[in-house]
Amino acid sequence: MATSAASARTKRVLAILCLLIGLMGVMWLRRASKVRDNTSAPVARAVSSLRPRLLELGSVTCVPCKMMEKVLEALRHEYGNQLRVEFIDVGQNPEAGTMHKIRMIPTQILFAPDGTELFRHEGYYAKEDIVEKWEELGYHLQDNAGEPRTPAKAPGMLDSVFMGLTKAIEGSWSVAFAGAFIWGILSVLLSPCHLAGIPLIVGFIDEQGRSSTRRAFLIALLFSVGILVTIGLVGLVTAAAGRMMGDVGRSGNYFVATVFFLVGLHLVGVIPMPFSGPGQVNMKRKGMLAALILGLVFGIALGPCTFAYMAPMLAVTLKLAAANLLYGSLLLAVYGIGHCSVIVLAGTFTEVVQRYLNWNEKSKGADRLKEVCGVLVILSGLYMLYAA
Repeated sequence: MATSAASARTKRVLAILCLLIGLMGVMWLRRASKVRDNTSAPVARAVSSLRPRLLELGSVTCVPCKMMEKVLEALRHEYGNQLRVEFIDVGQNPEAGTMHKIRMIPTQILFAPDGTELFRHEGYYAKEDIVEKWEELGYHLQDNAGEPRTPAKAPGMLDSVFMGLTKAIEGSWSVAFAGAFIWGILSVLLSPCHLAGIPLIVGFIDEQGRSSTRRAFLIALLFSVGILVTIGLVGLVTAAAGRMMGDVGRSGNYFVATVFFLVGLHLVGVIPMPFSGPGQVNMKRKGMLAALILGLVFGIALGPCTFAYMAPMLAVTLKLAAANLLYGSLLLAVYGIGHCSVIVLAGTFTEVVQRYLNWNEKSKGADRLKEVCGVLVILSGLYMLYAA
């Protein structure tokens, strides 16, 4: 018993030390990132204002924004003598998002030389479509004189997928529904924020003890529903307040990161939680409610991360709202089903793993997997702090 108690104390000390080291690493990375951003800011302001301007407001962390980096660089290289191309990270400059009334990221705004806004677009925007839009607006862009044209590169796999899905959502209803469902799946698989939900729900279901497939499915479903409910409410509240959809500020990330640390430390066996005690009858009831609450809390941190992927979906919905609100709403519902399906599948699969490992309360395999989930949840909390 004394050896076991000493081992538990050592485990707690090591876990807390690792968490502190992780927190220090996040602080160092954030400071280094801020220094890089500050050193590049004066260059953007020094550009002449006698040309039309393309301004993108986004983030260095969202996948569609990263895909736009190549597009912006190509535009600078080919049309830099006639077109100002600028980028603002709304994470580092939230006031810019408020000033330009940004609803989601990435957003591209086209300005006339006198600063008049001509057009804006939300989501990924292909270079060819941008040049075509300038043509429609009466600005005939030519390659920079004396500069070699940027070789046409075949779009990357992600670029092709996003462009294909964007066109699919704007196509016939059968293709649009399929595109919306796939888009919902990718919004989880390609986002570090959303992927954090997978070890979270797997570890939570493991904490319930031996579960049936039906129970694991219901817990994962309630967790996913909680996420979507919070995302919807946060989007409505922030939009009504004139802020970017889902932007709850750094406080939301800090709050969810704290919850992640507590749950992660519990899963690795460092701290107890009041809802522990799998196998009890009342615990089964609390488990369902706790899964819903956990999803509601987790949804707070997803904010702009989610709306960056929903931009094309919301754009289509708003476009169809006047003529066919039901169709647009169904597209969003199908997107939500795809979004939930990944987490529900992961949670339900936990029961299959339990059966494969002959899972029980004393199973070492169960303990190891739960600890792995705990570590991943803690790492997700550190990512939330870094992204804040």
